[in-house]
Amino acid sequence: MRNFYIVAYDITDDRLRRRVAKFLEGHGQRLQYSVFCCRLNQKEFESLSRELAKLISEEEQATVIFVNAGEVTGRTSQPDIYWLGERRTDCSSHNII
Repeated sequence: MRNFYIVAYDITDDRLRRRVAKFLEGHGQRLQYSVFCCRLNQKEFESLSRELAKLISEEEQATVIFVNAGEVTGRTSQPDIYWLGERRTDCSSHNII
């Protein structure tokens, strides 16, 4: 079973922030500058969180937040995300890993 995960980060170091963004671009769809939507099963989520932990392990001023936004019910399903302001993109257009 796959779930939608919203992954958001706050990282002060520019180089590390770029590395984290590049890593997440390979796993999900960017919603905002530091927010991604990923479709992952439990094993993929555990792997993603482990790899991110390795990336930020030495940075004291780095925070990554994961929100389980619910089950993916079909190939075109999307999580219920409520937007304020301009909507940038959706979660349905990225490749499923």
